Parts: sequence; structure tokens; C-alpha cells
Amino acid sequence: MGSIRTKNDLYLLLKRSKTNLNNYLFLQTEILKLTKVKISEGALKSLELSLRYFCNNLHKKWVSASYNEIRFLNKHDTWLMQNYILPEDFASEIRIKNVSPNRGSNLNETKFNNYSDRHKNRITESLRNNYSSDELLHAAKFKCKTESKNDMASILNYLIENPSEANRIKKTCEKNSIYLDTLSKNKALGMIISLKLSKYQYSTLRNSLLKDGINYYPSYYKIQQAKNDCYPAKESIHVTSSGAKIQLQALLDHTVSRILLTVQKNQNEIVYKKLVLISKWGCDGASGQSNYKQIDSNNTFENDSGIFIISLVPIKLYDLNTDEVIWENDRPSSTHFCHPIKFEFVKEN
Repeated sequence: MGSIRTKNDLYLLLKRSKTNLNNYLFLQTEILKLTKVKISEGALKSLELSLRYFCNNLHKKWVSASYNEIRFLNKHDTWLMQNYILPEDFASEIRIKNVSPNRGSNLNETKFNNYSDRHKNRITESLRNNYSSDELLHAAKFKCKTESKNDMASILNYLIENPSEANRIKKTCEKNSIYLDTLSKNKALGMIISLKLSKYQYSTLRNSLLKDGINYYPSYYKIQQAKNDCYPAKESIHVTSSGAKIQLQALLDHTVSRILLTVQKNQNEIVYKKLVLISKWGCDGASGQSNYKQIDSNNTFENDSGIFIISLVPIKLYDLNTDEVIWENDRPSSTHFCHPIKFEFVKEN
């Protein structure tokens, strides 16, 4: 059938009708509307069983995504894009000549708009590779005319004949729009830490703005990149079953490099010959924590109910030659500035 090809087409049918995702009988009715032929009882039963199996799988995947549509589409995108295979005996009874891929139901005309941008790019890749932008615009103009979208066709025709006007039209469209520069990934990470946002909370906040056309917060992938940038080189970190430690010089070098990134000056115009970092360090311990009885390298249970940690806090960075203060910690007692040097699962005493 030309108008229902993938599992995503069936899913969108159910979503648009606002019916239960287990309603396989609704899907059967919609498919029969497209066939326009009389189907035998045996073929109808095969179709019913096939759709019931599909709806069962769809509902399970919907539950696994915690009934969240965005999470569902991201998690099961590959499955949704698979072709839906009709039962063989049902397919053999369909007269293909009566079910044209281009003139089936209105589903073909509307389903494209329901796809994500990534899937739209995938579908139109062959068109973009084989035809120029001028050819595609010309084809789009005449396609709009055949579908009675005369206003769209007129706009495309005007742009084709007056390409220099595109920038003026763009500014006119954006005149009443809200435009915000995307927040940097480091500032977004700082906001997440300060507000103690979970990944789900941040993604929900970002998606709610995207629905209104405001792309202000960066993707969570960029947040993960910002987190990785906060870590020193892996080779300077040593981890064992009872704790972890980092080379002190590597930690100090990384701290200074990160501080310099926060300085609100043009780094290309600054030449620092000798920098001095003033820091403080301290240690603390805690006990009575949950004991998970992790097995160490000697196959013995590691006691992780007590932990002892040594941390460093940067206080001030200045230029030794000019005594210029480049950066100063305005909250030296905040845990946000504690850089762990070493921790171990031992009692404090």
C-alpha cells in the first residue's frame, strides 16, 4: 500500500485519531479503506492477527518510554522506520492498480510533516543529491499549484524570479519573532549544577521552548561535552577498587587553564609570562554511609561505609610581574570550587 509503508505510519494513524494504542481494529478499518477491494475472511483474520501483534509491541515500547512521546520517538526511531509487512495472503488479494502510491488516502500528504527533521533529511537525501536547488524550487512551485496551494506557489515563484529579495522577506518574517542567541554549553552546565537539574528536567525545559520556536538551550550532548572538558587528562587519574587520586600538577594545570577561559578579555591580546595560583587544601571524612559490599581485586568485600577525601580550592590567580589579579574566588568556602585530589574508602581515624 502506497499510503501506509512503515510502522511509523500506523503509529501516527493511532495518535491522530486519539484512540488507544492497542486499537488494532481501528488500524484494520483504515487499511481496508485504502484497499478498495473485497477481502476474504481468511485474509482479514491474518491482517487482524498481524495488527494485534504490532499494537502489542507498540504498547510495550510506549510503556518502556514512560509514556513520553519525545523519549519514545528517540528510543525507537529505528523500529518505527521499518517497513510494515502485510500478511502474505492479504497482500496477494490487493489489486495494486487501485492503490496508487501517489493517490491513496490523504495520509501520504500529511505524514511527512509529522516526521522529525532528521528523518525528513533522510527521506529527501536522494532528491538533494540528484537535483540542484533551482530544479527543486521549480518542481516545488508546480507541485503546489497541482495541490491548489496557490499562495505557496506564488511566493516560490516570486523568490525564483527575485532571489535578492529573500533576505528582505526573511527579516520581515522575523520582525515580530523572539530571537535569542543559544546559551553556551558551559553556562548551561553551570545552570544545571546550580539548580541541580536532572537530565530529564533539562531536556523537558529545552523541548518546551523548542515547541515555541525558541532554540535557547544547547542539546544535552553539548552539555556532556562541557562536562568532559571539566575533567583533567585520563592518564593523570588513577583509580583502584578502594579509591581514586589524581596527579597534583595535572590538576593545578587544568585548574589554571579553565580559569583563564572564564576571564572576560581577548585572550589573543594577553601575554602572561609568569602566573601564580594561590590555593588551599584540606581533608574530611564521613562514615555511616550505605555499604554496597563491592568485591575488590583480591576477591574480598570492600568496606565503603566510610570515606576520606582530600580536596583543593583555588583562591586567586595573579601575574607575578605586574601583580595584576586575573581571577579571584569570591566564594572560597563553596563546595562548587572543591577539586578532589584523592579519596579512599577508609575511616577518618
